[in-house]
Amino acid sequence: MRGEDAYKEDYEHIELFDEPGLFTNGRIDLETVPAGWYCYDLRGSDDDPGDPTTVEEQVTGNHAGTVLLPKALKLNKVDIDGTRYRKIGEGLNFLDGEITLEEFCKEHGIVFPDRKLRYELKPIPEDEFSRLGSDDEETEPYAIGYVRIDFGRNGTEFWNTWWPKNEDKFNTPAFKTALQEFIDDLRAVGPLRDRRGMEKYCSQHADGKRHTWLGDLYGYTAETEHYRFCMRFDPRQGMYDCYLYAYDLDEQKRLAKEGQTPKLLSGSRRLRAEDITFGGEIMEMDNHRLNFCMECWFVVDEVFGTNVCTSENEDYLNVYADYDMANGKVCDELSITLCHSDGSDEYYAYRLSDEEKALLLPKMAEYCKQQTDMSLAEYSAEQMDGDVREDNHMMNKGKIQKIREQYPVGTLIHLNYPSDLTKRIHPGSKGEVVGHDENGLLLMKWKQGLTSSMSPDEDFCVIFRAPQPAQEAENNGEDECENDIMNGDKKTSPLVVDDAVLADRSVLPQKRSKHRREER
Repeated sequence: MRGEDAYKEDYEHIELFDEPGLFTNGRIDLETVPAGWYCYDLRGSDDDPGDPTTVEEQVTGNHAGTVLLPKALKLNKVDIDGTRYRKIGEGLNFLDGEITLEEFCKEHGIVFPDRKLRYELKPIPEDEFSRLGSDDEETEPYAIGYVRIDFGRNGTEFWNTWWPKNEDKFNTPAFKTALQEFIDDLRAVGPLRDRRGMEKYCSQHADGKRHTWLGDLYGYTAETEHYRFCMRFDPRQGMYDCYLYAYDLDEQKRLAKEGQTPKLLSGSRRLRAEDITFGGEIMEMDNHRLNFCMECWFVVDEVFGTNVCTSENEDYLNVYADYDMANGKVCDELSITLCHSDGSDEYYAYRLSDEEKALLLPKMAEYCKQQTDMSLAEYSAEQMDGDVREDNHMMNKGKIQKIREQYPVGTLIHLNYPSDLTKRIHPGSKGEVVGHDENGLLLMKWKQGLTSSMSPDEDFCVIFRAPQPAQEAENNGEDECENDIMNGDKKTSPLVVDDAVLADRSVLPQKRSKHRREER
């Protein structure tokens, strides 16, 4: 039975059995009770349910209020059903009106208790972290979407944008409620409070640090009954502060039951050093991974719990180990294909222990040296460099074309936040796009007579009038008007989870954050 947040409730100041405390007519969510504090229910009489007569650990019927105390009470009587209680009599006195938990602590010289998170955050496994925002993650059939979060220039704002996945079909009212509760909890005391709160949390929970080719990032995950949330925090200056990814656990379980996601295998023992040999070509996979094909000369049934080392069938296994080039580590799972004699295949996974990954890494390095005459680090760097050049070429080509379509010549721009390219131009200036260069920059002519280049990626701007066809412009005959169409991309509006902005109850009205360069 969930009640009010103990940290946010407005209480009445009381004394109960000569000890100071806090009283509320409602119920308190026990998960929000501060560590070292005690919460009791008051039971009313049958004649007057609102008149407290006893103090108990929990009351269902005749609930007459709840008390929050910094010291435990001695419940000295036991009911016939085993319930411990204490008669109030004249022991309850109301003092000087309403008071908050923080005010109560100040008045009585008590250290205000650090709030505990309702949700347990754990470090994200290495290979799962590397999937966040990747092409692999994009195609997860149970992905709901993600929230992009930024704390703004002063580090205390909360700009957020919702990006749906799988046609937004899992974005139900139940999910909206769960997401709101999760973010509210982390905003109250956790890493989403503000930028300093994020940096403090990451510093205190360094087990979530992940070394990537972008720099040091942090990843944590938490689960509710029906949803899984994964967060990627980025402390680098000028980057979006957090990406929060959401997944539907019920859908994931359903797909696993139908065999659409790999089932985990386990046997009677773990991998040994002598089991690990490789054969064939080292393949480069998506998401910066190298794929090694393992030779199955060992008794695979002992390790994986399969039934192929038998005369009863002619089935066999293909086993693959992946190396994460971005993080320089062995991935957390082996991919296993069970090939049946009738030509059908089944797909499984095997979760590696830290000890098994430590055995695999030097074997991969040795095999890489044999195959490529390069160390594993050198070969990974060469492959990554080639990927970046190819990705940048394709990205730049498509991006430049998109910019030209989005900002055609004649587009009128309102500049909110200048970058280095437009630092001579005052914020709030208006200008016109007069051309484009080969790098995707806009060639601008500003009303005060200045000219400059401008990058839509770095300069936060608003289109306040796009060029119109001659006939349409003639028919409209409208004066300039400012429309909040941010870069012509409806997805980058600050709407979260459809048309509901995640509540910001303490800072500012919601609006779009400064458009900042990001690398995902």
